[in-house]
Amino acid sequence: MNLDTFLTTLYVLIDDWYKSEIAHLMKRHAGPVVQMSDSEVLTVAIAEQWQVGVPWRSERGIVRYMQAHGRHWFPGMLGHSQFNQRVRDLWAALVRLQQLAAVWLETS
Repeated sequence: MNLDTFLTTLYVLIDDWYKSEIAHLMKRHAGPVVQMSDSEVLTVAIAEQWQVGVPWRSERGIVRYMQAHGRHWFPGMLGHSQFNQRVRDLWAALVRLQQLAAVWLETS
């Protein structure tokens, strides 16, 4: 599977799941409009864990790669510290998503 298909498929699965299962549970705080949706942040956070067939090898690596080469997938890609903060804000959703991804991969 090429990188475009991988990221698109991953995003669609995560976005559908997020909207149906999690979005209504998330609290929104006043502040600036977010550059990346929660689904986009979760997609990059899950994709960063892939080690085979991807051009990054670390958390910093995926952020650098997306900033340099991934703007067509994630036009609002955040800097490293902002991305990490968003991932921390979404930690409970990310843990649940990791559990579901394991089940999805096991059954496919």
